[in-house]
Amino acid sequence: MASDDKKSETSVVDLKYIFLLPLIHLSISVGTGISCFIVAIIAEDVTFYIPLLSDFFSETGDIGAQRVIFIIGGIFMGITAHQIMTLRYLLQQFYFSKDKYHWKILNTTCYFIGLFSITVLIIVIGFPARTEVTTHTVAAAVFFVGILLYTCYDCFLNHHVVRTHELIGRKLRILQTVRILLCIGQLLSCFMYLVIYPMAQEKWITNHEKRPAMKTPADEGFWIMAAACAFEWLSIITLVAYFSCFTFDFTSFHITLQAVPYSTKPPEDSSSKKSDSSKSSKSSKGSEDSSKK
Repeated sequence: MASDDKKSETSVVDLKYIFLLPLIHLSISVGTGISCFIVAIIAEDVTFYIPLLSDFFSETGDIGAQRVIFIIGGIFMGITAHQIMTLRYLLQQFYFSKDKYHWKILNTTCYFIGLFSITVLIIVIGFPARTEVTTHTVAAAVFFVGILLYTCYDCFLNHHVVRTHELIGRKLRILQTVRILLCIGQLLSCFMYLVIYPMAQEKWITNHEKRPAMKTPADEGFWIMAAACAFEWLSIITLVAYFSCFTFDFTSFHITLQAVPYSTKPPEDSSSKKSDSSKSSKSSKGSEDSSKK
């Protein structure tokens, strides 16, 4: 039986460096944004002044350089975000293990909201803003609403953990304050963008034939369009910053994976079967002898 224990120990996968995953997500997000912006500037698709995300992430309908970068970067961002959400779900389940059961249900609901938003991100990546305006716009709106709902929901759950769980130290309590500020920043940025952008777009279309991506300070309506773009960028920056905060949560934990069969009954050894059969045969012989006597 000792050999079976050794086999089970070697089958365990221990993920010790999960705190690196949010940093990888941050690096991919920043690298993708900067790369697409540089390529768009070189291709003269945008000016240096703050562009809309769709102006240089998925500007061309064909397979241009910035679109290829955006597709690859977006896929890896989605994969890492999904893994972060899964680890976050497991961590929160640990915190709620001694709490009321409805907190686990709320945590599961939060997790599936995050997965849904990441799934919609694939649609945003697959349909360019230039050629598939309606699909891209609707998918992007659903993604933003879903991912903002996820972060605010997660912040609410973590606020309960911070107030009630004994393992939460001073660092994570301060981090929760930062999370609340980031969630407020996300909501305000999205609200301001939704208010300002329609007015900026209407004014721009009225006075200009060129795309907002090519705006300059000399253009009429430049500042209101730039403000809309800035608020869109702030919503993305606060979102990426929120995911980066998971690094501090994952620092004190590691994830252990092991395949466990549904049947918990240990397998019978062949030697034990032989001994059992010999015992049964001996007992049957003894009963026959006693009956003869």
